[in-house]
Amino acid sequence: MNDIYGNYLSVEDCAQELKLDHATVWHFIKKGQLKATNVGNGNYRPRYGVRLEDLNLFKKSYVKYYSETRGDSISKKRQKKKEAENKKKNDEIEELKAEIKSISEKLLELSVRLEELSK
Repeated sequence: MNDIYGNYLSVEDCAQELKLDHATVWHFIKKGQLKATNVGNGNYRPRYGVRLEDLNLFKKSYVKYYSETRGDSISKKRQKKKEAENKKKNDEIEELKAEIKSISEKLLELSVRLEELSK
């Protein structure tokens, strides 16, 4: 932490703590999702600082948000992909069963013909 930030964490510190890019942290600040205070001199080039309490609060909500959006959608995509793979396998199995049944019927028919011809 630099002296300019006092009791605040810099955007870079937050990014490091959240394991995100600093641009992503800026995005959260601009959207108002991460509470930050301008600790710089003026608004022309603001320097935002984030209190540790606000960062911890954000981390809790971010983890919930992440699991509800990305996490679940990834799981659902994996689940749908797995279901599609299973359906494809089941369809192939049914095709093979039908082919075996057809071959069995043909074999039985040939067996009967062979018996008739042998008499």
